[in-house]
Amino acid sequence: MGLFVSHLNLYSQKPKELAHFFSELLDMDILPDKGGDGIWVENHDLKLFINQASADQLFHKGGERDLLVEFKLDTLDELEDLLHKVHFLSYRQGTGEEPAKPATKAKLSKVGNKVFFNILDPDGRRWKFCFTDDL
Repeated sequence: MGLFVSHLNLYSQKPKELAHFFSELLDMDILPDKGGDGIWVENHDLKLFINQASADQLFHKGGERDLLVEFKLDTLDELEDLLHKVHFLSYRQGTGEEPAKPATKAKLSKVGNKVFFNILDPDGRRWKFCFTDDL
């Protein structure tokens, strides 16, 4: 059976900020929804649909959203390049009026043969990026 994710729906109090976060981090295009209800953010690998949400529609778990999405990269170099991009975006955000959020300061960790880092998006959802060395 071939099972593929068509897209992920994300609900946000700040849909434009979240769309720009993914656009910059993962080189995704931002497209308006033809129905006018949300924002599409996509590239050739991933498609996200971001909807406006009120605070009572979103659930917290210890200050974070109760969700973890994990992406596997093909090489350790790709993972390290993405981490450098995260650090650059965090630095750039910190040069504005507000300091960078500590949650965006990611670092590589290793457990067994898996190397990974975690980040939080502007709404507190956790995203994990990893490389597994299958040696």
